[in-house]
Amino acid sequence: MVSSYEAFLEGVKPSAYENLDMLSQSELIPALKKHPAWNECENFWMFFQSEGQKERFLSQYLHSTDSEQHRLLGLELGYPPRAVDFYVKILHETSHPTVGVHYHGYNFTSCIHDLEENIKWLWSTHKIVDSVEVRFNQESYQIRHLDINDLQTALEEVHKKTNVLESAM
Repeated sequence: MVSSYEAFLEGVKPSAYENLDMLSQSELIPALKKHPAWNECENFWMFFQSEGQKERFLSQYLHSTDSEQHRLLGLELGYPPRAVDFYVKILHETSHPTVGVHYHGYNFTSCIHDLEENIKWLWSTHKIVDSVEVRFNQESYQIRHLDINDLQTALEEVHKKTNVLESAM
């Protein structure tokens, strides 16, 4: 599986937000540091593909509320807008069923009800030929690139497991 910083260095992700102390491939730090960067705190860095992108982001981010900052950050990192909205919403709530989505360096939480739309958004927006991995309740589902049958199977399995969990509560 490709990490977010590898996808950024490939030019696939528009930006990367990383703790440089935690990179599994520390040999890539010099390549990351060749890009425009913003040091938010301690060793947390956000890397951009261009200086203009960095300036545009910071001009909005530094003058925003906490929730707006989370939204701007998610969009700048290239996540699906519905996933970003969901993440901002669940920062203050914990009652929504969620799944983990992993796609060529894009790793995020999705509301189960938005899963299909978020995966289709990734496919149409990024055009990366790679599988999507969906993780739910300690299980993993692989969805081959643009494979609607795999997507429907994963959706059905996740919805079945959601119903089982809800009925057990």
